[in-house]
Amino acid sequence: MAPGSPSSSATANPVTAAPENRATSAATQVTSKGKTSESKEDEARQIILLIEDNPRVTTGLVCAIEEQGLDCVHVNDGVSGWEVYDKLRPDGVVMALRPLGFHGLAFLRALKNREKHLPVITLFSKGENQLAVESLKAGAEETFRRNADPLTIAESMVSLLKRVEERRRIEAAWIKASEKTVPDLERILTEAPTALVCADAMKNIAFANRRAALLLGKPPHALVGSPLGDLVAENMREGWLSALYRGAASSTGYGAEVRIRRGADEWFASKINAVTNSGGRGVIISIHDMTREKLVERQLIESKRLASLGNLVDGVAHEIRNPVITIGGFARKALAALPEDSPARSYLEIALTDVKRLEAMVTEIEGYVSFTKNRNGDFEEVDLGRVIAASVERVKSRSGGKTPELMRGELCEEVLSVVGSKALLIELFATILENAFEAVMDGGNVTLSVCRIDDWARVTVTDTGVGIKDEDMEKVFDPFYTSKMRGVGMGLAKAYMIVEDHRGQIRFVSRAGEGTTCTVLLPLERRESGRVDR
Repeated sequence: MAPGSPSSSATANPVTAAPENRATSAATQVTSKGKTSESKEDEARQIILLIEDNPRVTTGLVCAIEEQGLDCVHVNDGVSGWEVYDKLRPDGVVMALRPLGFHGLAFLRALKNREKHLPVITLFSKGENQLAVESLKAGAEETFRRNADPLTIAESMVSLLKRVEERRRIEAAWIKASEKTVPDLERILTEAPTALVCADAMKNIAFANRRAALLLGKPPHALVGSPLGDLVAENMREGWLSALYRGAASSTGYGAEVRIRRGADEWFASKINAVTNSGGRGVIISIHDMTREKLVERQLIESKRLASLGNLVDGVAHEIRNPVITIGGFARKALAALPEDSPARSYLEIALTDVKRLEAMVTEIEGYVSFTKNRNGDFEEVDLGRVIAASVERVKSRSGGKTPELMRGELCEEVLSVVGSKALLIELFATILENAFEAVMDGGNVTLSVCRIDDWARVTVTDTGVGIKDEDMEKVFDPFYTSKMRGVGMGLAKAYMIVEDHRGQIRFVSRAGEGTTCTVLLPLERRESGRVDR
């Protein structure tokens, strides 16, 4: 633990102070790793190194980190970052991937080579989605957008620091207990925060700790004695077991990403590491659940794909606009020049109807492109219930009050507050409700539910309409995808981006002919629990 003075911050002015001054200031508070210059009894404050060259981002992060009882040392670039790291050996690092003057991935890899368990959070900007994925693969524990809520980032770092402390405690206990009895070692392994499995030379599980039991969906006594190969699919058991035991016996050990069985029929992506035990016959295996990392990777890839489609759409709209205007203009002039009884008028009127449809389509496309480039609304704390009520009113107003009745499902009694743009959130839920109402125009119900799930607000809109075909499910967020008679299919593409900007999740579950359920998860405003006036 890297301590500083409990009564003062490591950065007097976190935004404007020179990096050298900040580093010196923090260094004077530290006499050695684990001791303070004032009193050994004072509670040590951990030091977080922040590498960020955007003053707006820096201000919020420094305040949020220090609100968590941590000292924050801020620098603008990687060169200064190395100087501070060498001088202070911080307990954690929050770093933008491409701040001024250095490449974040190279810096991250160098950090992890020096200190494998140092908790690192990376920050990425628009257009750096793939870079964020690569940072997770390079060892970063978390990654956030640079415009994410600073408090969420700070709380994530606190959680990571606690995990490191727990690992150090286990390692210290292991060293101490290694001189004692086997039951002491087994107790430490059982309580370890990492999922651990030991298998014997016969490739049967001989030990599984509590964390492994939770991860694999079976109690330890059900795992012990079962074949290790049962953890993977039948068609890959023989090859995987051979590679695992052979790799574990090597100097570097075994490491690979493997799909592992959870319970009876559920599967999850995992990172498996294995080494041989002291006897050299069995193996000790650690299992890391990569579900969250894979989800982040899919979301970032999807975001990049939609951004590319947006650029394509922009070009298409520009190329179509001018010819449509020309055709429409000349068709109107020709129609005006024809006598009222001319049979040619009907042909021109048909042509003008299609021109108007194309003009409306181009306008909608240009609106979508403008939205993708200028959707940064004013983020503030908003009441989700009021946002949804406003969305319902907007849908009714657009339809002239001709929407089907909205049925109320599970509704949360407490006020759910989220940090976001009120205008964008209203547009999000209005789009989802409009799609649901249009799906049941020929008969059916639409049900709205709002509830709290841990630190998330969950909004569910369910309709009993026509549903979505299985082959179309992967295309629902694509620009131009639509099953409706009007519109060009930009609504859900915009909805996806709005949810992404609010650090949430959106998903559809549907069956053709039975209906569709859309679920939106939004992170709650975390600071509400500390306010007594609400």
